[in-house]
Amino acid sequence: MDAIILKYEEGESTYMLAEKYGVHRETVSRCLKRHEITPTKHKTKLSALTNTIARHYESGKTMAGIAEELNVSKYVVQYHVKKANLETRTRWDY
Repeated sequence: MDAIILKYEEGESTYMLAEKYGVHRETVSRCLKRHEITPTKHKTKLSALTNTIARHYESGKTMAGIAEELNVSKYVVQYHVKKANLETRTRWDY
């Protein structure tokens, strides 16, 4: 069950999960609902990079630190932070 929740939160649809695990999509939806996760018809899908950057940023890392760690530009990090609808911090917030 944890794998289904994790994959759903990473952006996989109930249809994709149902096919992957060989069950009906309603079965996946019921499992998610039992764990207080409301499946949506049009789940916003974020890329793996967006999710990775969002996790790092939410943990308190700076955009520059994330950029260096992931070997991308700080502008790429900034783009994905905005795409994930995260509130950006100023340098005084650290």
